[in-house]
Amino acid sequence: MIFVLTALDETSQAREFIFESDRLEDGLDWLSQLASRGSTLLTARVIDRDSLTVLPVAVFDGSYFTAAIQQLAAEWRAILAQPPLSRG
Repeated sequence: MIFVLTALDETSQAREFIFESDRLEDGLDWLSQLASRGSTLLTARVIDRDSLTVLPVAVFDGSYFTAAIQQLAAEWRAILAQPPLSRG
């Protein structure tokens, strides 16, 4: 997937950044890291195959996403590993 970001840098110059990653959490962490270094995020988009997703820039506040996404994935794996409930 490709992350495309438009931001104002520390000199208030509009800049476009591109980051490519196979993992969603890496791209989200990258966006958050840019915000924490003083860039003002204007737009953020993710291109994945034939899909374009606009991300809400307000969520990128310097906090990292990796741990939360990995925890959520582990919880889903645990739920999906349980046998289905019988209705009888």
